[in-house]
Amino acid sequence: MAIAALAVGAKFILRELESSELQARYLSSLSKELTYRLEPGLSDQIRFPATGPYDQRLGYIDLPQYVERLRKLGFAVTAQARVSPALARVFDVGLFTMYPEKIQGGLRLV
Repeated sequence: MAIAALAVGAKFILRELESSELQARYLSSLSKELTYRLEPGLSDQIRFPATGPYDQRLGYIDLPQYVERLRKLGFAVTAQARVSPALARVFDVGLFTMYPEKIQGGLRLV
């Protein structure tokens, strides 16, 4: 009985390794919950990156300091992103969301 259960489990694992069917089904349903929206004012939900060569190269790691310096100079944040609870959990556990990589950064001050 134990050998049969082990064989079925191994077959299941091999099928998943070859097809990633369950992973694709789970991740595609999860991706529908990973949303954000732009709303007026500062967001208490915003998550700034803390590490990573891409985030460092484009200056995203330093965004909190930039925002604070600009606020001290009289600038105001007029809108910031609000993330869904699911997206906040993804960030909080240290995972990254997919996005097209930019070749250069940009910031528009009005």
